[in-house]
Amino acid sequence: MSVEAVQRKSGRVWRVRWRDANGQARSRVIGNKADAKLFEADLVRRQRMGQLARIDDGKQTVGRLAETWFSTHAVPNLAASTLTTYSYLWDAHVAPRLCDYRLCDLTVQVVAQFRADLHAAGVGDAAIRKTLGLLQSIVQHAVEWDWLSRNVVAAVAKPPAARQRPIAPLAPARVEAIRSALLNDGGRDACLAARVRRVAPRRGARSSLEAHPRKLDLRRAGGRQRRPEVHKDRDRAFCCATRCTARRP
Repeated sequence: MSVEAVQRKSGRVWRVRWRDANGQARSRVIGNKADAKLFEADLVRRQRMGQLARIDDGKQTVGRLAETWFSTHAVPNLAASTLTTYSYLWDAHVAPRLCDYRLCDLTVQVVAQFRADLHAAGVGDAAIRKTLGLLQSIVQHAVEWDWLSRNVVAAVAKPPAARQRPIAPLAPARVEAIRSALLNDGGRDACLAARVRRVAPRRGARSSLEAHPRKLDLRRAGGRQRRPEVHKDRDRAFCCATRCTARRP
């Protein structure tokens, strides 16, 4: 490995030379000497760890990563319905915007801009959340395969999964009116009315504490009822003696 200066019309640059795992001569031109020295140190580290052959993993595109992820992880492990959803999200949202990005160019800022573009295009929060989850899973496998050092998608906040429409429970009188209408129709509606009856509140129902005054008194006193101590050996001997006495004439 070596670092040498190269004079060009635009100024001086630095070329790093090394040989890959197959013995083939490689080189890369870097703008300043400090970055060239750092790159050389990274080559030395990779060579010691046996990872010199993976120096070009960062040049893989997001589309190539997705193909590998789909064949090695998605197809063997995910359900058919999930694969259909992920395929639609990829084709509709991810592929047109990030497919040609190199992994080394995929940064937190790029992913944040990707989310902003989806929002500007009118994509709903639920679809954005699922799309970012899909992209995060794909990039996470790149981290596990040593193609990347970290998952940049995990650093981008996803839209909250908040309920869009508030829950408006029906009043008991409304439930009883629906049940009465179903009973009057008869037939299949009568079975449905029986189900509605189960969810309707019963009149005069008491809580478990009201049904057991002793528990209510203990709850109000803030205490707990202690079980009496049981001497198993003594009680067992007493029961045996009682049975023997009862058998005597």
